[in-house]
Amino acid sequence: TPDVLIVNGKSQYNCLTTSLGWNKKIVRILPSMRFVKGKNNMKKSIYLPLAFKSKDKIIFLIKTLLDETKLNIANFKIKNHPGAANSNSHKDLIAKIKRIKQKNKFSKTNSKSSIFIGSSGAIIEALERGNHVFQICESPILESYSDKLWKGLKKQMITKNIFSYSLKKKNNIIILGKKDYSINKYLRA
Repeated sequence: TPDVLIVNGKSQYNCLTTSLGWNKKIVRILPSMRFVKGKNNMKKSIYLPLAFKSKDKIIFLIKTLLDETKLNIANFKIKNHPGAANSNSHKDLIAKIKRIKQKNKFSKTNSKSSIFIGSSGAIIEALERGNHVFQICESPILESYSDKLWKGLKKQMITKNIFSYSLKKKNNIIILGKKDYSINKYLRA
């Protein structure tokens, strides 16, 4: 076992110590070095995953999300996964999502919404930055967050493949760090 296990929030601490049985004496909560305070506008964006199985299923689920929530995504940005910049499948999916955006007829706007397709650690970052998050899952058991493990998370099932998330309390899952944190300063905290 490690001498020290560093986590970035109370929810992570509770998940490891309560649900997974880690010794409380070796688990420490410190602010994140990856997710730092400052402007990182994640609002009004659709985030694509590194990999997916079916473009058709994703398109169907996006349309279902819009039908269920009446969300207007006409002004949402589509953000491809950096590791899939040259993927023809991703380019095709982006083109199909753009067509949905152009035809978007709903008027409900939520300027603090984000849509994530597939699994992503950025879902938690978006929540800690004050966004409301929708997640579209091809495989919900593998991709969705559990509010039973992550006690600081509120999860609502829209359909069996679509979820809505919000936080019970900020800085509970991830404490956003500071830009000037060096690794030495971090480990001495």
